[in-house]
Amino acid sequence: MRLAAGIFVFVGFGLECVVSHDTYVPGFGGICCFQNQSLRQQVRSARDEDALPSAILVAEYNLATLTSVLGIGAAKSKRLRFIFDHPISCGIKIYRLRYSPGMVADSPGDTSMVLTGLLVMPQAADALNGNISTLVFFHETIVDASKAPSSAFDVGTDGLQLPLVGHGDYAIYGSLWAAGMGYTVLVPDGIGFGAASGTARPYVIAEGYAIAGFNMVVAVQALLPTLQAPGSSLDLRIRTAGYSEGGYAAMAMHAQSYNTTWSASGITVAASYPSGGPYDLGFSQLTQALAAGDAFPSPSLFASVAHGYRTYLGLSSIFASADAASTVASWFAADATSYTSADVDVLMNTTFGASGGVLSMFDASVLAAASGDGTSSAFVDAVRANSLASGTWVPAAGSTVRLCHGVADATVYVSNAQAAIGALPSGSVSGQLLEADECSGHEDCAISCLSHTLEALDSHRPDRMRDHAYYLYVGAAAGIAGVVVVALVVARQYGRGPCKKEYDLIA
Repeated sequence: MRLAAGIFVFVGFGLECVVSHDTYVPGFGGICCFQNQSLRQQVRSARDEDALPSAILVAEYNLATLTSVLGIGAAKSKRLRFIFDHPISCGIKIYRLRYSPGMVADSPGDTSMVLTGLLVMPQAADALNGNISTLVFFHETIVDASKAPSSAFDVGTDGLQLPLVGHGDYAIYGSLWAAGMGYTVLVPDGIGFGAASGTARPYVIAEGYAIAGFNMVVAVQALLPTLQAPGSSLDLRIRTAGYSEGGYAAMAMHAQSYNTTWSASGITVAASYPSGGPYDLGFSQLTQALAAGDAFPSPSLFASVAHGYRTYLGLSSIFASADAASTVASWFAADATSYTSADVDVLMNTTFGASGGVLSMFDASVLAAASGDGTSSAFVDAVRANSLASGTWVPAAGSTVRLCHGVADATVYVSNAQAAIGALPSGSVSGQLLEADECSGHEDCAISCLSHTLEALDSHRPDRMRDHAYYLYVGAAAGIAGVVVVALVVARQYGRGPCKKEYDLIA
């Protein structure tokens, strides 16, 4: 066993690193960057994006740089206790992907649009030989269509480039970590984001995540020969993961995989790791959220669901008036002010709260139907049809669902996970329900659930990646003049492995 030196990273203003082949230059703040070659040169030689699918390299981290990025990400967390013991094996390459939603034959929806996402691949040659282990990682709720995961990195930037904040942080940092463990990770922007900005968003509508996810898997398979993986292919028994909306999406892709269109593609879901998602969308989640009314902590979710079902499914009689519908639509418009979910929470309260409460946004038939009084509402029917915890699907033999949820979550209630555990066969589902002493709310529990997801992925990582893995412990503390991150890398190396050269860089 070898113990590498600790890496001390100071985040200051004007962070910059200039890199060249096999060298590093500390930028302001003392960051040490390592790269194999100029990223800008690789970007210039990328294939033409006009042809679909296409991929452009936007960032490249070797093990030392990836360690720093993950450490800085830990420090930016609201909870500074961000300590993982999940091994990473080597550096990664990050591509911006463009693809058609018609990669899979008979794919539903508008196949003329262009979809985008991030592709994160391990640099290790062993991880890219034979069948490549594949993970689809879905992002959490994003309001601003311009802040998709694929735009979290600027094309052509050399050196240590941190992902931009607010572009699906959970999915981005989760994908970086999983790729460092040997997985090839796909992070779809989803319909309505990235190159598809301005199109209707299928918010918590299962089909939309299947369209983005399955077509992206096929696109990556087609691109593999151009991504330095000759003779390799994706393992089409994929895994899915995500938190909040991403948790719903992870389970939705699993459930949708049994649809004839997607099963005909040869792609199956070996396991899903949904966390903090509204799987029981039209039942316990809807009932409890409406019962909370103005006390519901995230009224922006009312707006997101109503707007998504109105625009993507074309449903009417959701909003109390045409003015209410157009007001909400303006918050999600592609050319709108850059809003966050917190901003829309405020807008919901100021727009509707003073005139009857946030629920006055809805048509009376919606509230009546949700109460179960027998009133008809196409919207409530559709929300219930998109619920994933109502016994409408069952994982195939050998396919599993591993849930994580905080019991104190007052936004996406733990009843969603409990309903899923009750609806799915006991042999195929397991749940990690986090007590209040571990995490106290929806945002707070995201980090704990990410740790549980990484633990599960670690247990299934490719065997060829196990014998040369680093165990990374990241601790974070607040500094007076900025944020100080101490990243300690402990190597448990039983063989030389494909990343031996990078091990030497930081030892």
